[in-house]
Amino acid sequence: ALSCVDLTGDGKPEIVAGGNLFDFTPQFGRLDANYGSVMVNKGNRKFDLLSTKESGVQLTGQVRDIKAISNGNKKSILFLRNNESPVLYRNSPSPLK
Repeated sequence: ALSCVDLTGDGKPEIVAGGNLFDFTPQFGRLDANYGSVMVNKGNRKFDLLSTKESGVQLTGQVRDIKAISNGNKKSILFLRNNESPVLYRNSPSPLK
């Protein structure tokens, strides 16, 4: 799943990603090494991939959808996972700005 949302407040959308697939046949195994990613938009089609520590995003399970939620000028990201509870991340200004 992918979502484009302005997390830094600079008018340029960042890319938020989540994934994993468990429904492959046994000979292929599961694709479950993705813990989520945040790519900060630097402009001119350039993005910086944040580490898990920088972004704070560390998900397990199969992410099926990502939605940005705004409450005034505060942004949150809701990750919806298959057969698991949703996960809400609140955006803090320090790592992304």
